[in-house]
Amino acid sequence: MNRLLFRMNFALTVALGALLGLDWTLESRREAQRLFDSAFHAIHDAATPPVASVTRLELLLPGSAKRWTLEKRPEGWRLPDYREAFALGQEVDGLLKALLESRGTIVGNFSGDAAHFGFVPGRILEAWLYGASSSLLLKGMAGSVAPGQRSGECFIAAEGFDRILLSNANPWPHVQWDATSHFPPLTDLKVMPSALRRGYASRVVFGGEAAPQVRDLIRREVPTDRLNPLADRGPRFEWFGTFVEGEKRINDNVASGYLGAVTGLLFDELLGDFKGREALFAKPVLTITLENEGGSKDTLTIGTPDPNGFNYLLNGSSGQVFLISTSRLSSLTPDVRALLELPSAPPPMPVSPPR
Repeated sequence: MNRLLFRMNFALTVALGALLGLDWTLESRREAQRLFDSAFHAIHDAATPPVASVTRLELLLPGSAKRWTLEKRPEGWRLPDYREAFALGQEVDGLLKALLESRGTIVGNFSGDAAHFGFVPGRILEAWLYGASSSLLLKGMAGSVAPGQRSGECFIAAEGFDRILLSNANPWPHVQWDATSHFPPLTDLKVMPSALRRGYASRVVFGGEAAPQVRDLIRREVPTDRLNPLADRGPRFEWFGTFVEGEKRINDNVASGYLGAVTGLLFDELLGDFKGREALFAKPVLTITLENEGGSKDTLTIGTPDPNGFNYLLNGSSGQVFLISTSRLSSLTPDVRALLELPSAPPPMPVSPPR
């Protein structure tokens, strides 16, 4: 009897030990899962490609039935679907960084929680990222933006990974696009695209049949002996204009404003490459050459008007031809009268009488 009781106690002890071991194992696994879920993760940890490795990006956005393609070239990001237009490089890089370099906590599973976090067809941002060999590196998706004050965060996921992250970055602001827009997402609408990365122009030279009365605008550094060492922490500049009667000091604010209008000019339509359109610019109406810091030059040429009331414009540096409306074209001609209106000198400071 004692032997039977001993065997029963031994069996119970072994069973209890097994149960305790199983409970410890399960609890360890639960704790490991809790730690994993609460840690910060990349969109997928093991093989997240670096931003620099992406050479082609394909985008599908809400309201668009088209999958837009952007390609990375030596001169910057381009849009082959829209006549090789330049893309907004900083926004493209911001989108890629938000997907590839952000970190977040796991909040759900894509298989069961997708709709809850905004991953609904037709309402999400889908991005296919390709490398140099045209191989798919990653398909990333962005769902809803986190509510409230956490609007800088967004729910993201990667195809093939059944987890949804609450990311500390938001891809959406980098793709400000309206489905009714005539232009593809991330199009750089400037005649002088940001990808050219020009320095500030130090001279503007005019030519052509409709050249203004001022031949050029010249920016020069103010001599150091005219600077106030207490107020002027860096170099200051002033503008001059060359006229028939010679060089004159001109209004700095007007000259700077005109230069900003030229470099920020937006086009109404991109026609494409200059090749085959040379005849449109055989007799230039106006040429504007910007001589930039660093030695580079950019020339804008206004050609003959098109039949619909627009004007042909050529950017000689990018080799692109555009259509420009008459209202936008007017900003390319400087207001000579305003240039010559120098601001009045401030009244002299009163001199205190000697004590």
